[in-house]
Amino acid sequence: TKWGNHNLYPIFPAERTYGSGSFLLYWIICGAELSTFAIGSSYTPVGLSFGQAIGTVLIGLYLSSNVAVLSGRSGVEKNLGYIRTQGP
Repeated sequence: TKWGNHNLYPIFPAERTYGSGSFLLYWIICGAELSTFAIGSSYTPVGLSFGQAIGTVLIGLYLSSNVAVLSGRSGVEKNLGYIRTQGP
């Protein structure tokens, strides 16, 4: 249809090329980006040690990844590549 897009259609299980390992690796790569290291280095001037700064960043990454996983849960349940969780 004119309202459809291949990226929005459900992805059938036989067509999926990713698994749980790919999902885990994606989130590890997103967590190991340059801005994550910049956040950690900005904690040392305020008095945190190197270990405390890394621990703080890891706790923040854990909390934000939980929000991302919960937000994407409806897309996983409905087999949608793109989800819309807000709105009427």
